[in-house]
Amino acid sequence: LDGFLAAIADAKKAVEEVFSRATGNQAGGAAVPGEVSRISSFGSGPDAGRLASIVIGKAGATVRAIQDETGASVRVSNERDFQDRRVVVRGTAEQVGKAESKISAI
Repeated sequence: LDGFLAAIADAKKAVEEVFSRATGNQAGGAAVPGEVSRISSFGSGPDAGRLASIVIGKAGATVRAIQDETGASVRVSNERDFQDRRVVVRGTAEQVGKAESKISAI
């Protein structure tokens, strides 16, 4: 994809949504019955790395607490060169919703 960064981000999101509807699983791979996956982006640039670090927490403490409290699996991408940082949340719809709420509250 080539063009303005905002347009590229919008196109990328649209493509991911199409694949999500087709596969039933936004994070890729085979869909597990009853499992929901959602991909969220921290964006790109210096703030993306800072936000990802906050969600991960010192030595992974924050992300582990979110997983323990909600039962969802939470994975944060490790792109360190200011690329698009993402968080993938998997679990039941209820678990994913709870995890997303906790992440948003940070």
